Amino acid sequence: MEKIITKLYRNPREAERAMSKLISEGYQEEGNIGTLMLSKEGKEGFSSGTKVVTLPSVGVISATGRLASAISPVDAASGEELTPLLAKALSISLEEAEYYSFSLSVGSVLVSVHTEEDKAQRARQLLNEAESIPQTVETQANSPGFSVTERMSTTNPIDAPMTGDFRKY
Repeated sequence: MEKIITKLYRNPREAERAMSKLISEGYQEEGNIGTLMLSKEGKEGFSSGTKVVTLPSVGVISATGRLASAISPVDAASGEELTPLLAKALSISLEEAEYYSFSLSVGSVLVSVHTEEDKAQRARQLLNEAESIPQTVETQANSPGFSVTERMSTTNPIDAPMTGDFRKY
């Protein structure tokens, strides 16, 4: 049975990296992989087999691979919405498809992999590996606020007996 694995990327370079990883593992760009993204200034998708369609809900989108075949019967004059197309193409609920539609409208890239169930875990792992991990910044350990915080926690007013003089607290 075929399984569809999807991932949204905020950065198009991460989506390209995911596609490269998938192709290196033997997935075909036209057969197994699909991408969907908002087209900007005539910029098409990642491959030559890109289908470009204007939809009223998000604007001009470009699709490749399996997702291009999902939107291929749509023309600009039909006024069809992206959400039901995604729900049907990816076999997901309308709520999930609406989330994907919104994410696409703000510039995310959707990558889908259509694979057998036994290879689904590996495909998910490849999609996750392509996403860059945000850099964290270490804060200074000797912050002047630490000494104040230590004093406050040692004299916790919640546990102190009530005296009626609230100026202490």
